[in-house]
Amino acid sequence: MSYNYHMSSADKFSPKEVEDDIPFTPKALIGSRMWKLSWNNKLESIGLGNQVWDTVVAASCNIDSNHSAPVENCECGLYSYYFNRHHRSDAFLGFNIQGIVVGKGKIQIHEEGFRAESMQILALIDKNIQGDVSSKKIAEVASSYEVPVLCSSYEVAKFVQSLT
Repeated sequence: MSYNYHMSSADKFSPKEVEDDIPFTPKALIGSRMWKLSWNNKLESIGLGNQVWDTVVAASCNIDSNHSAPVENCECGLYSYYFNRHHRSDAFLGFNIQGIVVGKGKIQIHEEGFRAESMQILALIDKNIQGDVSSKKIAEVASSYEVPVLCSSYEVAKFVQSLT
């Protein structure tokens, strides 16, 4: 049995069973996500857990340590939207930084994004439209993570194109 992932108002990453036996398991996916900037200029997950990120992060489950993340019927794993599907939410106002990531390992596919076993930060984005964090601060954070800063839609498109 494989799963077709769909969005619902109750759980935006919930699986729906379908009648085929062909599972889809990519080895890596490019995505887009947001972080909040911590007091010590580290990228921190938005939401439960407030996980501080290194350039490469491995997922774990905060609810059940007996399984590896992500797993079906659990909310564990590192979340990302598909590239260019991530829209800013007013619920996350604050010191937010957007970036490009690659999800690797075990990956659960959903309609608007995915959950991955591990994730690597590839670049941070400063299009002078975020408003939350200054360009200088984004450059400092990117330097500490040893990733580039992309400053225009053109740079973002060329960068993502170079990855495929």
